[in-house]
Amino acid sequence: MIKAHLENLIEGGLMLVGHRSENQSFVGFSKVYNQSVFIKVFSPENLLKMKIEAEVNNQLNNRVIATFYEPIPILIMSDVKPVDITDLIDQDLSYNFGKILKEFHQTLKPSSEMSNLTNKISKIEQSFVSSKFREIFDKFLSMKSRINEDMSYTCVLHGDVGLRNYKIIDNEMTLIDFERAQIGIADYDFIKLFYQDFDSKKELIDSFLDGYGEKRTIFPETWMFLVFITAIGIMDYVEKVNDPTFRHIGIRMLNDVKTFLQIRN
Repeated sequence: MIKAHLENLIEGGLMLVGHRSENQSFVGFSKVYNQSVFIKVFSPENLLKMKIEAEVNNQLNNRVIATFYEPIPILIMSDVKPVDITDLIDQDLSYNFGKILKEFHQTLKPSSEMSNLTNKISKIEQSFVSSKFREIFDKFLSMKSRINEDMSYTCVLHGDVGLRNYKIIDNEMTLIDFERAQIGIADYDFIKLFYQDFDSKKELIDSFLDGYGEKRTIFPETWMFLVFITAIGIMDYVEKVNDPTFRHIGIRMLNDVKTFLQIRN
């Protein structure tokens, strides 16, 4: 039904594209806009994500063509035909990943639509009253002053850094998919990439950090707290979208956190 609505809206045929996600994405040629378009459809509760995606794209490029709020949030952009990176991840590639993310962090300006990572953490804390993760969170509370010190150094985060969001566009590597952009500590953007795509390999992580360049060194407890928060986000996501591989990564993160905090399973 949504596909038919979109095809009528743009006066053109569309093809469903993309990976497993809470959103739906389509590409096709629009007679209305006289060009190939990429359309991202959000659920009504994710309206803010659509606004953030449009805001970040407007800061970085001129892809955004139109936004619609009814009957559901719809973002229409020019189709730049991004190409997947299929090369084996080596130290050269990971170096470039770091360099590109650093440029993103330095370029983006915060907007009123973007949430702050510290607010997200407060909401998570409130949900832990009777949670199986309460013991872990309580352990981190004793380290709060050092964690808060690190968390005060912020930038605009991409929010979902991973191999699938690095693409080749016009023969240059770049990041896409900005709906999760938020304000927070830069290191938060590293975690899923390091665990999921680098498989925690030290040589790839070191090359990435070389490419990223100068950054503030954070306390080990802050890093593990960020890993914990990331794991919680993953476990929440896989409750909505069936992704056993991603769930396994979340469990690996939680196990590393428990080891750091000396918590027995």
